[in-house]
Amino acid sequence: MLLRKVFLIACVVSLNQSESFGKSRVSSHSRRVTAHRTLFRPQRTDCCSRVKTQDTFFRPFLWQHTHQNQEEDYFLYPLGRTFYREKEFQWFTFLGLWHYHRRIEPNKMYTCTFFPFYFTKKGIGEKEDYEAIFPLGGRVKSFLGRDSMEWFLWPLWVKTTRNGNVQYWCPWPFINRRCGSSGEGFALFPLGGHFYQRGYYKERYCLWPLIYERIHEQPDRIVQKGFLPFFAYEKTARVEDLSIIWPLWGHRWETNPHYEERRILWPLWVQGNGEQRCINRWAPFHTYSENKMHHTSKEWFAWPFIKQMDWSEKGLKIHQEQCMYFLFWQQTQTNADKNFLALKTHFWPIYSYWDNGQGHRQMQMLSLFEVFFPNNVAVQRIYNPMFALYRFEEQGHSRRQSLLFRLIQEEKTPSLKRFQICFILDYLNAENDKKFSLFKGLLGYHKSGNQKTVSFLWKQFKSIDHPKKRILHPKNL
Repeated sequence: MLLRKVFLIACVVSLNQSESFGKSRVSSHSRRVTAHRTLFRPQRTDCCSRVKTQDTFFRPFLWQHTHQNQEEDYFLYPLGRTFYREKEFQWFTFLGLWHYHRRIEPNKMYTCTFFPFYFTKKGIGEKEDYEAIFPLGGRVKSFLGRDSMEWFLWPLWVKTTRNGNVQYWCPWPFINRRCGSSGEGFALFPLGGHFYQRGYYKERYCLWPLIYERIHEQPDRIVQKGFLPFFAYEKTARVEDLSIIWPLWGHRWETNPHYEERRILWPLWVQGNGEQRCINRWAPFHTYSENKMHHTSKEWFAWPFIKQMDWSEKGLKIHQEQCMYFLFWQQTQTNADKNFLALKTHFWPIYSYWDNGQGHRQMQMLSLFEVFFPNNVAVQRIYNPMFALYRFEEQGHSRRQSLLFRLIQEEKTPSLKRFQICFILDYLNAENDKKFSLFKGLLGYHKSGNQKTVSFLWKQFKSIDHPKKRILHPKNL
């Protein structure tokens, strides 16, 4: 019994619900969050769309999200994740390196990968199905940037196919032969190699990667030559680039649009000017670059201490400032008339603040992950609430506050006032609902409409109205 109570307390403490900065919070009447699915099974039901949504947390070990007829489970995210909907199931772990996928309709399909040991896919068709065991042998499709890859007693024999180009290694990567419709050739890595297709390309190297030559005739002529680090040259239809004793000196010319760049001890000193872009770099002291075509600019002061960027997106002008990449991060958004201002600020790990410029504001202390994963919903829902020492949210005339990981909560709206201290005090004052409770019913009073309930020693006594008299009825006796 003691372990059960401890587990129950841990689950209820993990009830903290966190929405990502920049998105409206769902009303507590439309979404319910539980700590463990065996305790409660509440769900969200919209009257019009009949959409059902349920979130179950046991942080940081579990988050279960159910929406309509599909379910997602996260286990110690990002280590494990499962996805289930009618006639389809997926399972991922180790950042997707191990995964399993099974689908029944419209066509039966089954895939399973335990990287790098086992790969299989069945149900697509004879040409697309595959199975392989590493390093013994087999074939894999769409793997490591190749259309297909086969091996036998890797690395003794390997075959890859990409865009009609077939290559054999025996053993990999030292002896390489290329054949097929996209060219042919031979290489003894790293001593030298020669590959070609008449009328299309020619590639050869010696003591890779020091000496090389690549000439591509189609679709546009490209010439690349190098004897590193002494000389490197590239020429295309609109670009010519030359480096001498790389990275000591370099020069680049571009046409349509015009651009010219000079480099000394790249990337420390770079000077470039053109019709649509420019760069002025004196690293690490100061760097400024601008792209007029994309309306973007970036500037560094004493890299990596201070960085600021400006760009335009969807009619908004965005300005971003950073100090040491993530210690201080701030972004502002304004429209052309400058009568709209949205703001997001991170002072790691102290707090994060967000204001959408339309009366919705949020602030959280402490904030360890928001600056690193601004668009990761799983991190925001699972890990952010675990460090929410204080959280504030205001939208219009409504306000919510919480302290000590939501052990103390306050909520105010035009029609409701609520104050809670977890397990100790619960006070509610709404238009047709008033409540006061100590220690979850040790002593309490609740009035809903014309019905009144008194709690004493966790027993509830409900009032019953009669035409002539009123009595108190023990509700739970």
